[in-house]
Amino acid sequence: MKTEQTDELAADSAEVERLRARVTQLEEQLVSLQAWANEVAARAQERTYWLDRLHLDLDPIMRHLPVEFALGVYQTVRGVYRRLRTP
Repeated sequence: MKTEQTDELAADSAEVERLRARVTQLEEQLVSLQAWANEVAARAQERTYWLDRLHLDLDPIMRHLPVEFALGVYQTVRGVYRRLRTP
């Protein structure tokens, strides 16, 4: 009976250690993802800053048919690329 409890305790301890390692791994992924998101947000803010500073409004430009067509082609190609790239 004691060996069963010892075996069960050892199994529980191993499971706890496995879960702790997984939590540590997920925390590292979260930090990495947060750094990436901060970088993307900073780049977007920089772009909008210069658009505002130069008083550029992209809405009239994007309303033109050739631009809409080019944007649609770009989005389609990007979608296909992402699907092919993901395992």
